[in-house]
Amino acid sequence: MRENVLKYFQDYLTPESMIKHLNESIRNQELVYLQAEHRSVKFVR
Repeated sequence: MRENVLKYFQDYLTPESMIKHLNESIRNQELVYLQAEHRSVKFVR
């Protein structure tokens, strides 16, 4: 289980992997949501 957690972290939660996935989403013209807590609410209104 520990190895799976570490692999998940490396694949999805490191800054490098997050940027990689974000760039892939932008390249594929997918909609990207960024959570900015209280600031996000202002933009929705």
